[in-house]
Order: sequence, then structure tokens, then C-alpha cells
Amino acid sequence: KEGDEASEKKAGAGKLVEKEAEQVGSVSAGVYWSYVQAAGGVCLASSVIGGVLLGQAFQTGADSWVSVWSDHSVDKPGTFKVSSTVGLIGYASLSLTAFAGIFATSSLFRLTALNAARSFHRQLLTKMLQLPMTFYDTTPLG
Repeated sequence: KEGDEASEKKAGAGKLVEKEAEQVGSVSAGVYWSYVQAAGGVCLASSVIGGVLLGQAFQTGADSWVSVWSDHSVDKPGTFKVSSTVGLIGYASLSLTAFAGIFATSSLFRLTALNAARSFHRQLLTKMLQLPMTFYDTTPLG
């Protein structure tokens, strides 16, 4: 039996084509964790998520302000009146704040993704340059 296994290994050593193994299932939490670490850490990832939530909150606030403004645009007894100037200033300031927040968060996200890509590329290139030449001699089937 040992001779058969040794001869199989020896016969497979000269193969130029190999069948690739396929992984099935979901992405593990460790992969996400390594991406967060490569992107800049938990603090930066939390900042991006918080910025997205804050930008959406300001956009929702601007939409709600239009509702309040339209409901209180005429003088009714027992309610307050919102003038056109105040309504427009309120809407513009909330919308511009939402835009600035979303733009800043989008820029921060892109920078962190670029940092992660650079980190992974650097690691991959280092490992690829350290591989033995026999690795490059085999062509995967898949």
C-alpha cells in the first residue's frame, strides 16, 4: 500500500494540470474582520457607518421639514406659521448638511477601501514572489 501511495505522489508531481478545489458556503466573519483591519481598523469602519447613518438622518430631517413647512404655511388658529423664507432656509440648510455628510462619508469609504486594496495587494505580491517556481509550472483546470 505504501508503495502505491508513493508512486501516485511521484506520478502527480510531474503533472502540469491540476483540478482546483472549490469552496462552498458563506463568507466567514474572519474575512470581514481582516478587511476591516486592512481598511484602517474598527474606529474608521465605525466612522463610515456612523457617517452614512448621520447623512441619512439629515436627509430624512430635510424631508420632514418640508412636511412641517407645508402644514404650517398658512395662518391657522392654534398653530404657528412658517414663512417661505424660514422654510426655504431650513430646507436648504438640512439638505446641504445631508449632502456634505454623504459626500464626506462616501470619500472616506473610498479611501478606506483603497487602503484595504493596497494592503491586500502588498501582502499578495509579497507571498507570490516568495513561492517556489514549481507553483508557476502547474495550470489549474477550473
